[in-house]
Amino acid sequence: MIFRSLFTAVFVGGLLFAINSGGAIASAGFTGGLAIKLLLTMLIPFAVSLSSAALTRHELIRQTAAAGAAGKCG
Repeated sequence: MIFRSLFTAVFVGGLLFAINSGGAIASAGFTGGLAIKLLLTMLIPFAVSLSSAALTRHELIRQTAAAGAAGKCG
């Protein structure tokens, strides 16, 4: 779950960073301010991916438990 979220963060965040800051990198080079922007740009896809995976996992566990309980009652 974390590996997939990290991959998503690097891929999506890197793409967004290149689109949004490519011109700044080409003209001024890579600065400390851009490094902070890069980390923040990667943090958002990581958080979305990780929270989505965790919520999906929780929902599947809940559904499996409910289906097991329903089978025992019948």
